[in-house]
Amino acid sequence: MYETSSYAAKHFNLSGLHGISDRTLEMHLKLYEGYVKETNRLMDKLSHYSKNRSIHPSDMEVYSELLDD
Repeated sequence: MYETSSYAAKHFNLSGLHGISDRTLEMHLKLYEGYVKETNRLMDKLSHYSKNRSIHPSDMEVYSELLDD
């Protein structure tokens, strides 16, 4: 059974690096925050499926993809 836990996006102060602009860093960090958000959403879904021990037929394809190796 999956336990519900969530991740928090870390904050980095990387401005002023050589070789990558602050704008590019900002875009990458926004993507990272989105990955953390989506990971938490998927973990919540897995926890819900595990607790209820039932999957609505319309969710079966999504659930199968989550468990696919």
